[in-house]
Amino acid sequence: MHKSVLLEECIENLNLKDNSIIVDCTLGYGGHSSEILTKIPNGYLYHGSEVTVEVVAQAAGLAG
Repeated sequence: MHKSVLLEECIENLNLKDNSIIVDCTLGYGGHSSEILTKIPNGYLYHGSEVTVEVVAQAAGLAG
């Protein structure tokens, strides 16, 4: 099981608002990504990138 590091600190400092545009160039296992998406209930554009094939396959399950 993967545990995100500094998750709350990152989310707090992103200052997320409705209609945010998020570009995540370190998608990883999606821990921060999942939390970001729960904090923006009303409209957002989210793009996550990852270069590790195994990680991409696992993170693909996050898409709704």
